[in-house]
Amino acid sequence: MRTWGITLIFLSTCGAIACTGGQSGTEGDIPCSGGLPQSVGLDEDTPLGNPRALFDSFASSAPWAASLRWYPPDAGSSYVDTAATLSLGGAPTTAMYHSHCPQSLNIDGGILHLQTADGAFDESIPGTLLFSSWAPYATFDGNAAPDFAGSYDIAAVTRQFHAPQIEIHTTFFRISGFLTVGEASNPKSSVTVASWVGTENGGSSGIGGSSSFGGDSGSGGGSGGAAASSGGAGNGGSAGNGGSAGSGG
Repeated sequence: MRTWGITLIFLSTCGAIACTGGQSGTEGDIPCSGGLPQSVGLDEDTPLGNPRALFDSFASSAPWAASLRWYPPDAGSSYVDTAATLSLGGAPTTAMYHSHCPQSLNIDGGILHLQTADGAFDESIPGTLLFSSWAPYATFDGNAAPDFAGSYDIAAVTRQFHAPQIEIHTTFFRISGFLTVGEASNPKSSVTVASWVGTENGGSSGIGGSSSFGGDSGSGGGSGGAAASSGGAGNGGSAGNGGSAGSGG
């Protein structure tokens, strides 16, 4: 299993991570301003790097090992801890560079593969790879289809919402992320289906704390077994209303 192997390359590209002068100034030797985002070619060099080269470097660094906790959709079950692997597939299609502070480079066309040892999740989720000159430096955001390949009963969660939206978010600098379901028109209504943290972050399960079952999932959301949440779990963070799901290892 390969571990994170691009951190130093990306940090050396970014230079300093503190931007002076609010929305305009410099980050090390990199100028930043309040300009509008601009489309860039996949092989075009930007202050944050070449989009295709960055994408390919991340894809070749996979897979990443993580400890994952998932929350059954029924209120009578406890959470389940299992091992997971994440990898990046697909191919870059478009790229957008933002020159404001923090600078960012969005690369579309990625597919995040999420698999768990117990078979609950075996998903391939399209989305966007985001590089930033500020921490957490590299993330992935995507929207999943309502039909899961794994055994997790995602339909039992989505039917609690009028127009459900399944979202995935993960960081790569120190692996951590979450999978949520919420009302498309109200992001604060989301409930956490699963959260994870990289095994290199420390801890046996990597995920500590507790979750609430059967609680109010927020405005516009449903109730049920998935942990009530208005956000996702990060390192030491909380899973939102209803209990923490940060990395407690």
